[in-house]
Amino acid sequence: MPLYRPSELQNFLASLGIRPRKGLSQNFLIDGNILKKISATAQLQTGDLVLEIGSGPGVLTEHLLGIGCRVIAIEKDTLFAEMLTRLQNEEKALEVIAADVLEVDFVSLLKKKTHSWAKSKSRR
Repeated sequence: MPLYRPSELQNFLASLGIRPRKGLSQNFLIDGNILKKISATAQLQTGDLVLEIGSGPGVLTEHLLGIGCRVIAIEKDTLFAEMLTRLQNEEKALEVIAADVLEVDFVSLLKKKTHSWAKSKSRR
């Protein structure tokens, strides 16, 4: 279900019984063209590691995984963080961290992830 369509996103949010929370400044992508522009502007390619902050329902996350990126998604809203796991693929290219981005130790996180992903690539 393409959540970048407003009706699909509304149905998804309604199925969870939630609405965007102003306190978390939640705003969601509802334009598939913007997704394409983001990935084109960033010149993303298969295998790139992307750190996504505030993934929400996962519209951009799903797009990034679809083009072959590896994604670390940091989401403060625990319900959305839990829902993001539905996007996990066979390559295990998604890691979801349910946390406030201000409390994440990025140095340790990126060292761990780049090391483990480099290791998995060398085994292929």
